[in-house]
Amino acid sequence: MPPTRAAAEKKPARETLFDLRVRRVRLQNGWILYNDVKTPLAVEGSDLRLALDASGAGDHPLYLGTLDWQSINFTAKRFVPWPVGVSAKFTLRRDGFTLEQGVLTAGRSRLDAQAEMQDYAQPKWHYRYRGWVNLLDIRENLRSPETPTGQADVRGEGSFAGGQLRGTGSYSGQDITLTYPIFHASGVSSRGSFQMDNQGLEVPDFVALAFGGTVKGRVTMRFDGLKFRADTHVQDVRLAGVLPAVEHIGFPVDELHWDSLISADTVETWSGPFQHFEISGTTQWSSPDTVAARHIPVDADWEFRYRYDPQILTVTSGEFETPASRGSMRWMCVSKPARWKVTRTSSMRFARRRQILRRLSNSSPAARVGRAKLAVLPELRPSQATCEGRECATRDLLSIP
Repeated sequence: MPPTRAAAEKKPARETLFDLRVRRVRLQNGWILYNDVKTPLAVEGSDLRLALDASGAGDHPLYLGTLDWQSINFTAKRFVPWPVGVSAKFTLRRDGFTLEQGVLTAGRSRLDAQAEMQDYAQPKWHYRYRGWVNLLDIRENLRSPETPTGQADVRGEGSFAGGQLRGTGSYSGQDITLTYPIFHASGVSSRGSFQMDNQGLEVPDFVALAFGGTVKGRVTMRFDGLKFRADTHVQDVRLAGVLPAVEHIGFPVDELHWDSLISADTVETWSGPFQHFEISGTTQWSSPDTVAARHIPVDADWEFRYRYDPQILTVTSGEFETPASRGSMRWMCVSKPARWKVTRTSSMRFARRRQILRRLSNSSPAARVGRAKLAVLPELRPSQATCEGRECATRDLLSIP
């Protein structure tokens, strides 16, 4: 039965205002102004489609739009061109704008978003989103070898009105791999919730799982300069897993074959992708009930500080004890040259020192110095000892069984 004339007149008409299809788009010599800083950019793409339909009653018109652009290359600064795709469904009204669905793909990563804005004169935005981020995209396209690899799932919501940003959300990260010269590890996971405003972002309940233990605490980030600070507590991390992760040329600590359960309270600061990294704190090591194969248990207390830029590791006080030795020490390592200072040693066994040094030089690329150098290294006694030079210093420390 056909609709009556009255019903037909009440039904909102839908009319296509335009259906734009563009084969190729190029934006050159562009820039973005943020914090009074201009960032150059260029965008090039093809197969752009933008359509807009008119609908709604005469006194309440609606404009329904769709955007689809899947072949975009985005370039900024010196970064690698980033393959990007955008699609959106949106509605324009007299009093505002609604993004019903927006999808952004960039490399292996994806972001889904919804947003609503009211009052064109004084815009009030509300938004929600969920993103799946592959950190390899950031590492490769931003030419940032310091950025870890792994996958992150981020979701949140918030508002923006009167120049004020507010937002909350949560994240989880899996299969994170870190490849810094001073720390290399894989299989790390992390999670937490966050709040953000114009100044920055805070994660009050940061959690990371690695080496059989946990790192928990509070992490803050300031948007200006991307400055980070973390106040954390470490619990039940296995030393047998940490030592291989921190071993590098000039620092062959894994040859100690120590195992322990680590607890610590630390403060870390850095900028951007872990640049200008510094860490300081206190740590306690306790013998585990089950020691890792071919390792020996150790109990210890340390107070330390490490600064990456000058590559200086300082232990202001330290005490340790193994089944065969115990001692207290303070020492400092400077990368060029390395300088270890060991003081107040007591009840230490050094009888097998040269055998240990020869085994280290044969087994670890990080510890090789050549047999000629081993022959001239001085014998240590269970008393104060000071040694300078990378090889000598490292081996005098490792000579403690």
